[in-house]
Amino acid sequence: MNIDISEIDNGPEGPSPDDEARQERKARGGRSAVAFLAIVLALAASAGSAWIWWQDRSSGLRAQALQSEVSQLDRGSSELKQQVQALDDRVQSLSTGDREGQVSDLQKRLAAAGQRLDELESALQKQSAVTRSLQAAGESEHSRLIAAEAALAELSRRELDAPGELDVAEVDYLLRLANERLTLFGDTQAADRALALADSHLAAMDNPAYLVVRQEISAARRKLASVDAPDPVDVASRIDTLQEAIPGLPFRGGEALDSGAAEADGSSWWERLKSTLAGLVTIRRSTAEENLELSLEDKDFVRQRLWMQLEAAHLALLRRDEDAFRDALTRARKTVATWFEPGSGAVQSFDGGLAELAGTSLRADLPDISGPWSTLRLLRGGGTSQPPADAGGGAEPPGGDAAATGDGAG
Repeated sequence: MNIDISEIDNGPEGPSPDDEARQERKARGGRSAVAFLAIVLALAASAGSAWIWWQDRSSGLRAQALQSEVSQLDRGSSELKQQVQALDDRVQSLSTGDREGQVSDLQKRLAAAGQRLDELESALQKQSAVTRSLQAAGESEHSRLIAAEAALAELSRRELDAPGELDVAEVDYLLRLANERLTLFGDTQAADRALALADSHLAAMDNPAYLVVRQEISAARRKLASVDAPDPVDVASRIDTLQEAIPGLPFRGGEALDSGAAEADGSSWWERLKSTLAGLVTIRRSTAEENLELSLEDKDFVRQRLWMQLEAAHLALLRRDEDAFRDALTRARKTVATWFEPGSGAVQSFDGGLAELAGTSLRADLPDISGPWSTLRLLRGGGTSQPPADAGGGAEPPGGDAAATGDGAG
């Protein structure tokens, strides 16, 4: 039995307005709560659906990864089974066949493979050597090509100046000639004249670029002027004077034969005849020195010997050979002391001249005058090479007829 409380409270008169308003507010509040509850339930349903979808997706990915790993494991297992089966077959074949023969065959094959490997290594080494040689040749050709290109570029940049090039070439020749004359022949005068002529050529060119060469030439000429060397012309003249005095030297126990002096006198032919016969006949006592008495022919031989000894000294002077020069003069003094009269004034004067010549020094400290030539070569772009004849150090020139002839010509 349902009893309406509102009817009991209100009585027969029905609900009041306040009650109706209150009922309406309750109805609106109930509808709002139902709507909010519906919204919450909808959101919860959406979240649950999303979570279920994410779980399904993650499960699918894990399932695919597991399936992939399982397939890989299956493949590895199948390959392992195949290898095990191959090993089983190999073991069975080795157990059932000729093991020694197979081992020998394997050893032969291994030896052949090693030999082949050695051959390949040898061929590879040869090929490497050929490659290196070809590479070196290529680099050399490349360097030469670069040098040729540089020279061609230099020639293309250089102006054509034929007269100037000829003048510089002539100066170069004179400077080299000065070095050669000083080194080969010790001729300081000829070297100084060559340097002076080269300096005059450079002065006529009037090119400031060659001023340093002229300074080098001046320094070289000062060096030559300070050289204390004997004058070969004066020494040769003194030797010629001694050679001319040989016929007038008296021998031991006799007098010198001087037919020229007899002819210069106004004596008659009879006096000249007696003088000639007196030279052929000599009256002397037999003494211990009789072996030193010579005939007229022997005396001529002695004079010729003395003359040849002085001529050897002359040739040694031309070669600047001081040892040979002194040796020749020593032999000449020994000849004079042996065969000629020591008490004669002419013999003493002759021997004194020989001693004076023997005391003459032919060696001299020759300076280095290659500076002008080297500087000119640098200016002409010819490098820093030294002249063909390295002057200096007081070196003796080589002996020989060619050297003597060249010096005489100078």
